[in-house]
Amino acid sequence: MGSGSVGPNGAIVRQVDHVNIVVPQPYQLFQFLTQQLQIPIERPWARFPAFESGQAMVGGIGHEPITYAPGRRTAVPADAGLFAIAFQPEPLESARAELARRSIPHSVPFEFTVRYRDDPNTFTQDESAGPGERRRRWTIVTLGGLLGDDTSARKLSGWPRRGDAPGAPAVGNLLGRLASGRLGGALMARLGSARPFCFLCEFKSFDVTQSRTITTEELARRDGGPLGLIRTREIVVRARDVAAQEQRWQQLLDPVKPTPNRCWSLGDGPAIRLTEDANDGIQELVWEVGSLGRAADWLRAHGWLDQDRDGGVTIDKRPLQGIAVRLTSNS
Repeated sequence: MGSGSVGPNGAIVRQVDHVNIVVPQPYQLFQFLTQQLQIPIERPWARFPAFESGQAMVGGIGHEPITYAPGRRTAVPADAGLFAIAFQPEPLESARAELARRSIPHSVPFEFTVRYRDDPNTFTQDESAGPGERRRRWTIVTLGGLLGDDTSARKLSGWPRRGDAPGAPAVGNLLGRLASGRLGGALMARLGSARPFCFLCEFKSFDVTQSRTITTEELARRDGGPLGLIRTREIVVRARDVAAQEQRWQQLLDPVKPTPNRCWSLGDGPAIRLTEDANDGIQELVWEVGSLGRAADWLRAHGWLDQDRDGGVTIDKRPLQGIAVRLTSNS
C-alpha cells in the first residue's frame, strides 16, 4: 500500500516522506508543533522498543521528533537536531535493484511492525489492531555516503548489512522482527547511526498518498494554524565538499536534475537544496506560509521571532530546541 506503480526511468526516490528530529526533549517539541503551531498529527506520540516518537504533518511531509533506543545509551547526540531524511521510494523492490545497479551503498531491508494506542485527535490511517489500537508496518533501507558520511558507506558495503548481498531480505526481516520486539532498544543502540543519515521508507499499513491528502486538507481547514502554514518547501543540506556531495545526491535522485543552485525538486514534496558549509549535515527546513507579515506578527507577539533573512522570517530556535526553520511566502 502507498507506493503505487513503478516510477519513470528507473527512479529510486519519489519524494521526501518525513524528517527525523533529535532534541533533548522530543515530546515537548512535538507538543509545540501540534499545539502551539496547530500542525495536524499523523501518528500520536508513542513509545516502542526501538524508538519513541510522534509525527506532525506540514503540507503532507512528516516532522518526527524522535528518541532512538529510549532508556539506553546510544551514540546519537541528544541535541543532534535535524538528523535523518526519509524518502518515499518508487516500489521498494525496483528501488533496491536500482541502488545495486548504481553501486549506492545501502542496507538490508528492515521490516518493522509496531502497535500503538489509537487517538481520536489524530489523522492516522494505519490498519486496526483491535479495539483502541492500530498497527503500523513499514520497511526501511538505509543509504550510505550521503551527508558526508563515508563511514556508513563502508559499513553498508560488507556482510551482514549489505543490501544487495545474497539473503539480504531474510536478514532484514529477522533484524526488523527483533527491532520491533523486546530487543529493539538494544539492537537500535548497537546499529543506530551516530551521524545524520538518509533512508528509504515504504509504509505497508496505510495509503501514503491518501494520508498526505487528509493532513494537508486539515492544515488548510485550520488556515495553516497561527503561522498560516502551507507546506514544507525545502530541506537545506550543507556539505564541506559540495562538488563530491552533489555527485552523490545526483546518483541517488537521478533522473531528476538540479537547478544551477543545486536544488532538486522531488514530486509533490519539498526540494533538496545543497549548500556549501564548514560542516556536513542537514542545515534547516524552509516552511511556506501565506503571509510573512501575519507569521512574523504572531511570532513577535510570543517572543519567538528571530530575524528577517533573505526575504524570509526565521523562527527563534528556543521553542524548537535548536532546530533551524525559515519561513518564506508563496508569492
